[in-house]
Amino acid sequence: MGDESGGKKKKLFILLIAAFLLVAGGGGAAALALSSGGGGDNPEAKEVPAQLPGNPAPGAPEILYLNIKKPFVIQLPTKPRHRMMQVKMQITVNSQENLDLVTLHEPLIKNAISEVLYKYQTQPDIYNQIEGRREVKAACLKEVQEAMLKETGKPVVEKVLFTDFVMQ
Repeated sequence: MGDESGGKKKKLFILLIAAFLLVAGGGGAAALALSSGGGGDNPEAKEVPAQLPGNPAPGAPEILYLNIKKPFVIQLPTKPRHRMMQVKMQITVNSQENLDLVTLHEPLIKNAISEVLYKYQTQPDIYNQIEGRREVKAACLKEVQEAMLKETGKPVVEKVLFTDFVMQ
């Protein structure tokens, strides 16, 4: 019995070493192929910088976010009992100047959003469907842009995003 377990251990050890060499050899070959430029001898080939995740594409507009920290909480009159809805939002703008403007006028923006949410309060079923939430977001965007246009002379806001949406 002692010979069998010793033989099994040797076989297992040899298999582990073989697997390690196979993986290491494959990784080394891949690294060599990638570092040599794929083996092509094209002198006209130019290295194209990779687009890093999280970085905007060249020429893409700048996008900045204003996080409205306090969520909007609304009571919805549904039957047989009332329900509560909580929405967290962010506002997108396309420049630091516009971000400064929306930060300065955040109370105005919150008021415009509150008015829209309360307007739709009488239609609680609208929040149950994605199309309905899109309609509410579009109405929020329109009201915010109109309020900012009156206050600053330009619409400033690009999008209104619902970043957290809970109904109970």
